[in-house]
Amino acid sequence: MSSYYMDDRSGVANDRDRDSNTCAICRSAMSSRDALTKLACGHVLHRGCAKVCVSTGFKCPYCGKSLMTRYSNL
Repeated sequence: MSSYYMDDRSGVANDRDRDSNTCAICRSAMSSRDALTKLACGHVLHRGCAKVCVSTGFKCPYCGKSLMTRYSNL
């Protein structure tokens, strides 16, 4: 049986990381004053909205890349 974990090693996002000014989850504008999270695939969301990704299938809403990584891939 494989074990998975949420890949959250991607770090903190800044203005240069955003491909869009709109969060794909809440559709609200993102600014440098907001708490932003950069996903492992490089896409940026509001930090609170990124948590929604976990409850909706563990996939990036922009590219569909899995946010889960097998322990054996570490």
